[in-house]
Amino acid sequence: MKRFVIFRHGRYNDSDRMLTIQSAEEIYGRARMLAEQFGQADMVLYSPALRAYQSAQAIALATGAEVLKEESLLGENCREQENCKAALIAEAEVHSCNLVIAVSHYPNISRMFGIGLEPGFEIIFESENWESIFDGQPTNWLTQIKVHNAETLNRYYAPECSAEEKQALQEILLC
Repeated sequence: MKRFVIFRHGRYNDSDRMLTIQSAEEIYGRARMLAEQFGQADMVLYSPALRAYQSAQAIALATGAEVLKEESLLGENCREQENCKAALIAEAEVHSCNLVIAVSHYPNISRMFGIGLEPGFEIIFESENWESIFDGQPTNWLTQIKVHNAETLNRYYAPECSAEEKQALQEILLC
């Protein structure tokens, strides 16, 4: 099964455009849940914006991704949806990936996939092959879980990090 996960970058400070530590923790927690369910990510792509890069670093840390790569098509200016999608698919194929995670922005995600995401949340596309990965309707991590309970909902909406994880995320934000 091939999976392409799109995250919207996390919340950031208007003054310096840096990701907030709370948002980094939330993204890390959600990405960790994805890794628990789907395994290690092969690649994390991100737009050139600082907040997307920092979000991608948190995701790579949580998922053990081997490749972290800037992709300008994930920036806010991608206007040709099909060309952008085709380029993302080609990147996954070149690296022989099964799980790719990308970090982008609201206008781009909405334009490409017709979905508005809150900061730090994700959509998941699944298919047997890369050629048809974006043909179906996306889901998210919660829809992948068979049994929902208070613990599951709390893990998704308010993920927690250990002291060591918080320290690693703080270091990402200081770079």
